[in-house]
Amino acid sequence: MNPFEMVAIIVIAALIAGVLRSRYKTAAPISTLAELQSLAHAQQQRIAQLEARIQALEAVVGDTQYELRRQFKDL
Repeated sequence: MNPFEMVAIIVIAALIAGVLRSRYKTAAPISTLAELQSLAHAQQQRIAQLEARIQALEAVVGDTQYELRRQFKDL
């Protein structure tokens, strides 16, 4: 390996290390149990909302009238 390749590898490694270091510095760690619980509660609410939306979509798409209207529209 020639010196140019070694310098290039060192520069690339330093750049990657700098990016990783800055990324992990900006990440805000969750430090308390209350924060974890509030995050879990928010995620549970979001999941419940998404499940309700999926059920509504399944009802619309599963409806026989929807299929009939789609077929007429395609004609």
